[in-house]
Amino acid sequence: MALLNMLVKPVVEVLSLPLTILTLGLFCIIINTFMLYLTAWVSGGLFGVGFTIANFGVAIVAAIVISIVNGLLQGLFGLKN
Repeated sequence: MALLNMLVKPVVEVLSLPLTILTLGLFCIIINTFMLYLTAWVSGGLFGVGFTIANFGVAIVAAIVISIVNGLLQGLFGLKN
């Protein structure tokens, strides 16, 4: 997931910048959900150790939880994106 976030996510964020501005940043949750789906697809297809996501709602909740944990860890360790 870190590799995809490093390589693909910046491109997706730049392409979706107008929509992100229009929704006041809430579209970032959809981007994170997309990245989670992409990670599941790549890890299952390339490495055979993938995970499955039950539905879109579960993916959104997981993306929100990952974002919160990421923010807490960045605050704790003083890291920046």
